[in-house]
Amino acid sequence: MVLGFNWVGLVGVFYDFFMYFFGWLFLDGWREVLGERAEGCVLEVGVGTGLNLPFYRGVDGVVGVDSSLGMLGRGVDRCLDLDVGFDVSFLLMSVESLGFRDSCFDTVVSSFLLCNVDSGRGLGEIERVLRPGGRLLLLEHVRPENRFLDFLFRLVNPVSVWVLGDDLRGEPVKYLEERGFRIDCVKRFGGFLLFVECRVE
Repeated sequence: MVLGFNWVGLVGVFYDFFMYFFGWLFLDGWREVLGERAEGCVLEVGVGTGLNLPFYRGVDGVVGVDSSLGMLGRGVDRCLDLDVGFDVSFLLMSVESLGFRDSCFDTVVSSFLLCNVDSGRGLGEIERVLRPGGRLLLLEHVRPENRFLDFLFRLVNPVSVWVLGDDLRGEPVKYLEERGFRIDCVKRFGGFLLFVECRVE
């Protein structure tokens, strides 16, 4: 018998550890905003390990998709430990190719995902599966307003893109406007964290 190390599962463990720290600092407050503004049938793209699940209020159900099997496994475990009061499904799927019919979700939630994928394809798929008037709730890190912090982000960004596929200096509002989303609300925190609420016309 050959024993192998579960690197896929380890990714989820490190992700949770990293996100718990930043959740304690400030992220959980913004996750609460996402959860409170979501309504109806919700699709969470890049659901990861399900860290947003405890914050949803009054939704009909949540379908979480992610391209990482290890992340989804931890998400399922977390969901089993929670009494969320609504139906939750997890699917192995990329936001760039969503296997759902057109106009089937009331809300799409995305946390730190557009920086990791082809934003044009991802937003096109999100637009397709949202019902007319449907809401996209987005949380992303963006190019910092502070010049010194932006300098640091520029130094780190090539490594982040190469190792993680994560662009630390993305421009989500620009991407949304190019796709024709109607921007309802934009809030910035700490100079580099952006919350966006927008709709499909």
